[in-house]
Amino acid sequence: GKTATFCIGSMTRIDPTLKAPQVLVLTPTRELAQQIEGVAKGLSSHMRISVYCAVGGTELHHDLRALDKGAQFIIGTPGRIYDLMTRKALSGNGQALARNSIQVLILDEADRMLDMGFAPAIMNIVNRLPVDRQTLLFSATMPPQIRKFAQQMLRKPVEISLAVSKPAEKIQQNAIEVEDEMKIALTAHLLAGMQDVQRV
Repeated sequence: GKTATFCIGSMTRIDPTLKAPQVLVLTPTRELAQQIEGVAKGLSSHMRISVYCAVGGTELHHDLRALDKGAQFIIGTPGRIYDLMTRKALSGNGQALARNSIQVLILDEADRMLDMGFAPAIMNIVNRLPVDRQTLLFSATMPPQIRKFAQQMLRKPVEISLAVSKPAEKIQQNAIEVEDEMKIALTAHLLAGMQDVQRV
């Protein structure tokens, strides 16, 4: 839901006639970047928007080719994006990313990115982006370090906090850690022992 929300919202800001990066999503891991790419490609399939994922472990020339073709919605890890920026590769039709094409910057799982030591790379990226942009920061926790980080890059931010909902008192919740291949057998075992349970 969160990924679809920020993808749909930011895609409405993209000018499909401008073949240059307009949305930049920073995320802590390759796996999460690829997951966001899948959602973004599905949502953009009828919108004439080019989506590209730039992460470490892929050939640099693939990134350069995609960006040269004018990818508009870029997802990547801070290290890879910063590397591409220092190579002046993030451009489209001669427009450097640092100048004026980025409309939206999204920092997904900001707390994890800071925990992984990406703060310097993120600030270097932010400092190269247009000042006049929308920035969205998503974080599972908001410790003082994240708040300070947010204050450095956001102007007049609006904070939306979602409280963790608690189940009704009569509902019992249990968690069992199990290997993937044992899930079906465990479920069958648990259901077999619930003859007296009315609702589950």
